[in-house]
Amino acid sequence: METTVSFVLDGNITTIDFGDSSPLTPTTTVLNYLRSLPAHKGVKEGCAEGDCGACTVVLAEPTGSKLRYRAVDLCSSVLICSWDFLLIELQSGT
Repeated sequence: METTVSFVLDGNITTIDFGDSSPLTPTTTVLNYLRSLPAHKGVKEGCAEGDCGACTVVLAEPTGSKLRYRAVDLCSSVLICSWDFLLIELQSGT
């Protein structure tokens, strides 16, 4: 199993290591991770099932020399699953 995941957040490469000393686990939701950061309290949870859209952010995924953008519900997305080397774009001021 992967023990790290890397992604771009706020223009910086972020790497999370799920080692023994980390409070995060591979099943931590991206929503809970972002809300644990002081600058990202604006990301909200509504239904906790991915139906209402309150926790939706835009992800940019590299495809060749371009980025493919898609909306993703954070409350149902876990850190280790498909997040390696993605760009997370949050609404300004969150």
